[in-house]
Amino acid sequence: MFEVCSGTGFCDNGWVAKLKENKIPYYVLTRNNTEGVKLYLLRAGPFGEREAAESAEKRIRSLGLSPRIVESNKN
Repeated sequence: MFEVCSGTGFCDNGWVAKLKENKIPYYVLTRNNTEGVKLYLLRAGPFGEREAAESAEKRIRSLGLSPRIVESNKN
């Protein structure tokens, strides 16, 4: 499985809506940093094929983010 890391540290400043409008599957994870501050991690996917992740990465980049593809351990 592949995911596209789309952003870190924000809750929703419009990016979730942009992914939704562009029909890009997404989810938001929350994590605490070392100081205990809650971070929001925006992810697109998961995608079963790398080619699908690459297509989403290009679409997300055209929206103004700097995404990167990562291979996940999800089955």
